[in-house]
Amino acid sequence: MRPRRCRICGQSYSPDEDHGKTVHRHYWQWLKKFRRDLLILGAGTIPILIIVDYFAIVNGNYILLLLANASYIVGWQIFLVRLPLKQRQMKREWNREAWDEPVVYTDSQLGCGQIQQGKRVGPTKLIKLHRRAMKLTASLKPIG
Repeated sequence: MRPRRCRICGQSYSPDEDHGKTVHRHYWQWLKKFRRDLLILGAGTIPILIIVDYFAIVNGNYILLLLANASYIVGWQIFLVRLPLKQRQMKREWNREAWDEPVVYTDSQLGCGQIQQGKRVGPTKLIKLHRRAMKLTASLKPIG
């Protein structure tokens, strides 16, 4: 089995692990409720749509048929948009928590010959800091 990649933290894990249940409990609980609501909404609205469509076709009211199906599709789209939005929110919260811990930067991380205490930064920011430090050290003129 191939290892999977977490949508929240990006960590690789095997399918045997309960990564979501142990590391991201809040998201896992929300996802269980979302799936339950998805099942209830699907089981409850499909029979209603079939009945409305049947009466619309029997009576020849194609406007009702169009409106019923359009509202059904739009309603599902609105409901399903919640999943990626919640994933994005949980990912932001996870990254905010992970990067707020104070750490000590080493010489190789900053590239400017000193150790600093501060907030952890992501890899892109680290590369930018390194380039900036290299430019600053290159622009220094010797005294004398």
